[in-house]
Amino acid sequence: MARKPRIRPMALCVFRHRGRILVARGRDSNNGASFYRPLGGGIDFGETGAEAIIREIDEELGAAISAPRYLGTLESIFTYRGKPRHELLLIFDADFLDREIYERECVEAREGERRIIARWLAPDAMQDAPLVPEGLSDLLQSQPCH
Repeated sequence: MARKPRIRPMALCVFRHRGRILVARGRDSNNGASFYRPLGGGIDFGETGAEAIIREIDEELGAAISAPRYLGTLESIFTYRGKPRHELLLIFDADFLDREIYERECVEAREGERRIIARWLAPDAMQDAPLVPEGLSDLLQSQPCH
């Protein structure tokens, strides 16, 4: 029996530095569409969004961060790899405690066994693919960088 689709709670962290944000490029293997997305992941049962961000960034980058600051919530309904998806995303802002990370052009991350390359990009450098989830650009423009 197929699993019933569900809404997935997610937490994403926007790291900002000199007008750029840290994003990973993704690609839908079904239709070839590319996109940019900040780092983060699922929120586990009993875990707050801020706790999820601290855990996810440690798991993906092995990096410690400052206390995450909540920026807002976005809802995203989309199709990925031919399947409907529905996410509620808590969006946070934080700083890396290791300031050297800000000087790297690329930051290597891991999602399980999958290697991810995140890059510092200015919003205008993302014209070849959208920043997701939808509404994130507007949310960031409305929130001052600390």
